[in-house]
Amino acid sequence: DIVYLTGSTGFIGEIIVKQCEDNGSITKVYCPIREKHGSKGYDRFVAQFGSYQKTAFIDPSDPLPDDVTLVILNAYAVKFFNDVDVILKQNVAPMLEILDQSREAGPRIRGISVVSTAYVQEPLPFKRDALNRIEFVLKEHTTAFQLYQELAHGVTTWPEIEARYADVLSDHHKYNNYAFSKHIMEHVVHEQYASLPICIVRPTIVAHSRDGQFGHGHKTGFPLFMEIAKKPVLRFPRNEGKLNLVFVEDVANDIVRAATEMAGPASTSAEGSQFHPIFSSSSGCDLTSIQLLKIGAPTILRFDIRHDGIRSLLRQLEIMFIGATAGAKKAKLLELVYKNFDPIMSNEWDYEETHSFTAPDLEKSVELFFSKQKSDQLKNSSLPDEPLPTETLTMALSLSTIVLALLNPKECLSALAQLVVIFVS
Repeated sequence: DIVYLTGSTGFIGEIIVKQCEDNGSITKVYCPIREKHGSKGYDRFVAQFGSYQKTAFIDPSDPLPDDVTLVILNAYAVKFFNDVDVILKQNVAPMLEILDQSREAGPRIRGISVVSTAYVQEPLPFKRDALNRIEFVLKEHTTAFQLYQELAHGVTTWPEIEARYADVLSDHHKYNNYAFSKHIMEHVVHEQYASLPICIVRPTIVAHSRDGQFGHGHKTGFPLFMEIAKKPVLRFPRNEGKLNLVFVEDVANDIVRAATEMAGPASTSAEGSQFHPIFSSSSGCDLTSIQLLKIGAPTILRFDIRHDGIRSLLRQLEIMFIGATAGAKKAKLLELVYKNFDPIMSNEWDYEETHSFTAPDLEKSVELFFSKQKSDQLKNSSLPDEPLPTETLTMALSLSTIVLALLNPKECLSALAQLVVIFVS
């Protein structure tokens, strides 16, 4: 087989390339890589994959090569809060061009893997069906392709769609634009390319590799979260939900298998909708956010504060403190991490357990991850970041809790209880 892989330079894509390199049935991997930050696509390819034996550079604007038999559509910018119309133009439009070419290629293309996200699914009480099918949320009003065309071609805007269907869209759909754009993408693929052999893959939260070797240097997703977790910040995460994690090599393997083994044409659901096969790349992991953070940084205290007002005030003071001591950029990053992860940390989902992932698994991998990082820093003569002055932070948070208690006597006992916890800690 010869693979055409988009998103090869990303966190998951890098592992997909490695697995293809080790797969005896795959003889070549085309890597379309664009210019970025002044670096030409070919130069980026050589820097990342120059030592590989099976990889070949191709310009993203070039047509699908005549010898390709498998297509893996993995490229998708992880931008949670861009408007959906912007996300669709940037990510789905190029994907549909490749699918059009795949259809023209006929039976030579024997499998296509399309990477989505598990968070197209709503949290409990939503229960998944055995085939992981989720009906298009606006099917009573429009088709996914019609909505895509309106948004991608500027006929309407995402704020207009939100207003038009305010009573239909759930809070989950409205909040996570990235996930909702994937929901639209999935159904455009089902509706418009029903005859193509496709499998949709839905990963949950993708962790670094089991051996801790992969995931370093990536600026999005779980690797970034782990970098932040080991610093004395993120003191007040939401903690009501359960987090579902899966190791990156398991996700990469699922994505390759989706193209080689699981892809097929769409079939019709009982409701009359078209669905290709869908695979959930998920686990039985049920850690809370504070349990996860404790594994990543056992010496840093995090507080399970369930009162919205107290938690919001303490967060704002924490962010202000980080801005004053570490700079506005790090303060903004902390604010975005809270915003991005709050819905995931405060909900639970009904996911299929397709992989094993336990707390001891994560503890071991985190130990190896940070060991590799420390080794790399020593090789590069790079010193780790200086820790923030946690005593000053604790004092600021303690004083803020006193102020809250004085301003809102009804919350006095709750605030004082939190103060005792923070002060004693």
